[in-house]
Amino acid sequence: TSSVAYILHREGGRNDDLRYIAAVLDRYPWNESGWWAATIDVKTGESKEPMTKPSIINKNAAIAMAAGMVSQFVRDIDPELSARLKHKTDKCIYGQIIPAQGGDGYWHYSLTENDPKNKDVLGYFMLTTEELMHLQKFNPAYREEKLNAAVKKAQAFALKCIAPMTDPNRGSACSEHRTPSTPTHYSVTDDLKRSFQLGCVLMGGGHTDEGMKIVNTALDHFPVGNAGMDGVHAAGPSAFILSAF
Repeated sequence: TSSVAYILHREGGRNDDLRYIAAVLDRYPWNESGWWAATIDVKTGESKEPMTKPSIINKNAAIAMAAGMVSQFVRDIDPELSARLKHKTDKCIYGQIIPAQGGDGYWHYSLTENDPKNKDVLGYFMLTTEELMHLQKFNPAYREEKLNAAVKKAQAFALKCIAPMTDPNRGSACSEHRTPSTPTHYSVTDDLKRSFQLGCVLMGGGHTDEGMKIVNTALDHFPVGNAGMDGVHAAGPSAFILSAF
């Protein structure tokens, strides 16, 4: 959604389409405490779960990125709609996501600090960090001290606890943030997408040498011609690295 809005914004002359996209985001089920629905019925637009239940952190970060980006794109087209989207983004980021960050920079899978045993929690952590980096890239309003500090802490955590366990490195992850489903190692043959995600996060934090080392290893296995998830998870971070760093 945010990518389509970015293209239309750059293209120009697409005000009605931008307003439509913004309205779709504005209608997405929302709890004023600061989170969006985890999953919805696409036919009705209603949440499949009670809205009193906080949704997982990476989904909130993703919608915050979209709402925050689009709020910027429709600021002059529909100021009231823009303000609502920004209010929701601010409430989520500053009222939920940043307060949920641990002192070491780690974000748990959920806003309630619970990590399920059947999820690769470090992957969700990287997704969350990436989404916030994208928001900062495409909306200057979020390049401010409080969010900058939170993202920097997350990037430092990635350097300390995820880079050592990612090809070509041969170390292990921080033991305090592992679940039974967390891989002992991210290899380019089994977890290629994590290499590209991690490289993006590290370079964003100024850890360029380590990020380049990991991405260069991954590039030898770039899934050329893959139009599915693996291709997207390689092309997306690669394009972001080229445009941002």
